[in-house]
Amino acid sequence: MVIEEFGILFQVTSQQDAEQLAEKLRKVIEGTKITFNGEGFSITASFGVAVCSTSLEKLFKGADQALYQAKKAGRNCVVTVGCVID
Repeated sequence: MVIEEFGILFQVTSQQDAEQLAEKLRKVIEGTKITFNGEGFSITASFGVAVCSTSLEKLFKGADQALYQAKKAGRNCVVTVGCVID
């Protein structure tokens, strides 16, 4: 099993919009069947969504915390958090 982490920045108008977009992407990824060397398989994705306008650092910290929660919840899900306050 290979696990990768990466970030995607979206310009959306609300936390609900960000969560809906991440859920749409998750469903597309989950529904995509892949064939390699004659063997079929599928992949899943967990999304940590954060919405924050105070700083990029807080945005990434929030997304990282949300992603950890998504993995802890069993993966293949979307977890959303607001802005992280130190």
